[in-house]
Amino acid sequence: MTRAIHRQLEIYGTDVWLCWNEQGWNEIRAKVTPPGPELEEWSKTGGHGETYDFEVDGQQHIVFRIPRAPGDGPAGMVGVIAHEAFHGAVGVCEKAGIHIDADNDEAGAYLAQWFADFLAKHLP
Repeated sequence: MTRAIHRQLEIYGTDVWLCWNEQGWNEIRAKVTPPGPELEEWSKTGGHGETYDFEVDGQQHIVFRIPRAPGDGPAGMVGVIAHEAFHGAVGVCEKAGIHIDADNDEAGAYLAQWFADFLAKHLP
């Protein structure tokens, strides 16, 4: 599978994107018009995973870029998925005006769970 995955987190009005290779990355860059300055060429990105949070014309976009290497299994991706899901959850909470702290973390935890489930389900 080489395409990007797109879902809308309707309650927050957020577009959520996922890709794991250059073809999917280029698809996202073409569809998010105009692309945010964060969406550089694939070759300029790095790491095991990245989460981009930006707005285009008032529309929030959360873009997960999680490259997969041959042999990466689900168990080896748990940490990356959790890490990037947390970034996505924080971005949505900030835009929605939801303050997350030790006494008020349930909304953020549910969002992180939604993102983690989304990533785990759709990564090849």
